[in-house]
Amino acid sequence: MKLRMLPAIIASIISSSVSANVFISEYIEGSGNNKAIELYNNSGQAQNLD
Repeated sequence: MKLRMLPAIIASIISSSVSANVFISEYIEGSGNNKAIELYNNSGQAQNLD
């Protein structure tokens, strides 16, 4: 159940600090620690993810 909530949690963290032009375009969940997200920057400008 917690793993299903991960993309929503990450999206809420990112959306609070980065413009809406950056979003999660892909979420990959494999076995063990094989997990990744792909962020897409739709603005064409550099975004600070700190």
